[in-house]
Amino acid sequence: MGILIVNEGADGSGKETQTTLLCERLKSEGYRVERFDFPTYGRDPVADLIKSLLSTRQAHWNERTMESRALLYAANRALFRDELRGFLETPGTIVVCNRYVASNQAHMAGYLTNSNAWEERFAWIERLEFEHIGLPRPDIVLFHTMPHAKRAALLEKREQGKQDAHERDAEYLQRVEQCYALLARRHAAVWRHIPADVHGRVEAPPDVHVRVWETLAAHPAWREFVQQRVRVGTP
Repeated sequence: MGILIVNEGADGSGKETQTTLLCERLKSEGYRVERFDFPTYGRDPVADLIKSLLSTRQAHWNERTMESRALLYAANRALFRDELRGFLETPGTIVVCNRYVASNQAHMAGYLTNSNAWEERFAWIERLEFEHIGLPRPDIVLFHTMPHAKRAALLEKREQGKQDAHERDAEYLQRVEQCYALLARRHAAVWRHIPADVHGRVEAPPDVHVRVWETLAAHPAWREFVQQRVRVGTP
């Protein structure tokens, strides 16, 4: 009845900016929009624990097992499961997420330098979040990428030299992006790639948004959503 759109990508890829622009555009077009940013910093203690472990107590974060780290991110989303479901059961509602389950998959697999083990971690987290917790699966995933050098510069500027444990590790972030790319190939019917650069030139956020909007308009899930709204007369 509703539709779940997710923006994914490694840190500094521009997904937060594109999430904001997409929500603004959808609202201006008259759609009912609900936004979630995961982890939901400032909204619940689980997310704030993640932030603390990533920043002020990095050693404690690195000592945790993959399962314990993944469970923290999953627990944060679990707190909003019923809210997400409620919005998606409301006709005509669009839920837009900045990060979702794939973020957990890509980041947890990214800790491994051996790519042969990535699939196993993908599957473990997919079972955890979609099957055990019961989170709704996304209808559309927009995968954002940014050239590595530009991404590092953006993170430095945004965080003013106070990057967290993930943002400080360039090699780790490259593996995370490779994990995202593998997930995109696995779920080609749902995922769409939105590079920030075209022909070697990084575009301004409004120009990237134009391509986001065009990609969304062409996605089969979006077309079905729009047609459904017309059929049932959703305002």
